[in-house]
This record gives sequence, C-alpha cells and structure tokens, in this order.
Amino acid sequence: MSAQRKVFRDGVIVWGHLIQANGGLFVPGQQNLPGEMVYSLQSHGLDPQELGNVATELATLKGTQPTSHALREIADYLTDEMIRVFGLAVPPSISRDGCLISTVQFARHHLPNQMLSDSVLPLVVAPQSPHYAFVLPAVYWPEQLLHCWGCERPRIR
Repeated sequence: MSAQRKVFRDGVIVWGHLIQANGGLFVPGQQNLPGEMVYSLQSHGLDPQELGNVATELATLKGTQPTSHALREIADYLTDEMIRVFGLAVPPSISRDGCLISTVQFARHHLPNQMLSDSVLPLVVAPQSPHYAFVLPAVYWPEQLLHCWGCERPRIR
C-alpha cells in the first residue's frame, strides 16, 4: 500500500499553515510542486491564526544563521529549499504546542482552484513518524474555507 493511501486511510485531519512554497503554485499550471507546512497533531490542535503566527516566525528564519542549533536546522532547511522533512519538530522557543513541519507535495487537483490562493488549508497527516502530510481534497473542505479561497465546491471526479 502506498504511503499516500495509508495516510488517507489512517491519518488525522488538522489545520495547516503554509510556511513557504514553490512560486509556481501561486499561478495556474499543471505541475504538482512542493511546499512546507506547519501543523499540530495535539488533540486540542491550534487554530489557523495561531498556526499563522508560528509559520511567520519560522519563515523569518530563512536566510539567517541563528546560534541555536534547533533554529539553525530550520533556517538551513528553509533556505536550502531542496531538503524535505516529515514531522520536524518546531522548537519550544517558537511554539510550545507540539507543532511539526512537513514538506507537502501539493496535488493541484486537491486544491479548489488548482493553485494556492491562501495560506491555511486542511491536511491529512500520518499520526506516526514519518509524518507524511497531504492536502485534504477540496471536495471535503468546509464551505466557509472554500469561500475564503474564493471558490465553490469542486465536483468529485
């Protein structure tokens, strides 16, 4: 069974917030491309605004050289843009809410308008390491979220 199939079968649905993504995802196109998402698997979870604060702080590390080993690891990974992670822990100096970072391969057919139009989206994440994460297909998104993306519910293929 593929990792994706297993995650969709056994995974946990959580809010995710974009840290960074390939620029090609913000314009129409055919190619599925990677990006980095932050989320929490803790039972209470984090609301999208709190995740946004964490994502913003993480994004500011890109291109820096922090003295803290944990922050330096994240700074190097975000700066490199070719390193892939699946459940990298966010240091407590940024969040004490058990946040994790995973690379997501954005399948355009799972996005409501085939591209990234917002930074908040639901993810399906493997509950155990490695924490593979995938975008929850838009056909399962709440109406309010689709509205934020300026879209209507897509049809099931």
